[in-house]
Amino acid sequence: MSRPASRATKRARTALTPEDTQLAALEISHPDISRRVRIINDAPKRDRRIGRYKYKALGFNARIADDRPGRRPAAELSIDNVGREIIQWIDQAQATRTGIHGISVRVMAVTARGLAPVVAPDYDVSMGVLSITAKSRHVTAVLGFDPQIGRPAVMMRHDPATSPGLF
Repeated sequence: MSRPASRATKRARTALTPEDTQLAALEISHPDISRRVRIINDAPKRDRRIGRYKYKALGFNARIADDRPGRRPAAELSIDNVGREIIQWIDQAQATRTGIHGISVRVMAVTARGLAPVVAPDYDVSMGVLSITAKSRHVTAVLGFDPQIGRPAVMMRHDPATSPGLF
């Protein structure tokens, strides 16, 4: 889920001053729903503005995608279930033609300078939602990529093991 940081991002990270904070922001969207859920993981629970959008301060945790052979990589996201906003949005998404499979989550690394957060361009990744469960305390989503990604391009590859007569 992470890529090597660019020189600009590394420089910005090392140039943090005591009032700067590293945060993570989520933007959850669905093609059939115009309103997006925007969340920022800010410890003092202070809502923030990134660009022209307001991000609600909620706690969330992520488990990085595992990369086991034979399994599709998947990450797990757990968001604090505070209020009915997220549950209502999920119910609305499930009622659409694509259901939860249309949901995508954009994860962004954010450097907060005072009250004006700046998104780091290297740490901006979007993943689809494979499954979602909502409980009284947490909403948990399993994130991944399209099942077609990672599949072999051809049914049988010719190599010395499968076609010894050709080699």
